[in-house]
Amino acid sequence: MYFYLPIYKETKEQFEQNYEKKFAKRLSELEAQTSGGVSDRMKLMMKDQLAKDMGRSWRENHALGWIRVGKGKGGFTFIISKSNPERPRSPKRYFDLIPPDKCYGNYHVISFEKCVTKEEVLKKFECIFSEIVEDSPFKGCFVDYSQITNLANFIDWKSLIEK
Repeated sequence: MYFYLPIYKETKEQFEQNYEKKFAKRLSELEAQTSGGVSDRMKLMMKDQLAKDMGRSWRENHALGWIRVGKGKGGFTFIISKSNPERPRSPKRYFDLIPPDKCYGNYHVISFEKCVTKEEVLKKFECIFSEIVEDSPFKGCFVDYSQITNLANFIDWKSLIEK
């Protein structure tokens, strides 16, 4: 069982709020230049251009890194990789593994033996992810662990942890 969790620069809500602010600013500048209304077609073209400028989609292009969560010997493993800075906006993302000695707290194997309920397991994941984003390469970022929370009700955590 593996989960590949993206690390984003900002949450989806923050991204969309930033997008709307930029669109409103561009629209007001254009209205000032044309001294009046802007056609619907022009608004669509402006939105399309802004989407291209911002990287099209929050989910696809704003991942700064990935965390691979898996079951390992003695606990869960957390393998962290970060985006290659030479190709930050390329369609195909490149990620470089961060060695264990470069990670704060050494996230490679963490025991979950004290967690009995689903809520405790999710709380432990949340704590680990908050520590990871406080680490230097990902300071102030956001880990999207919705995959784990969406599947949490369907996983027998106790037997998984005991294996």
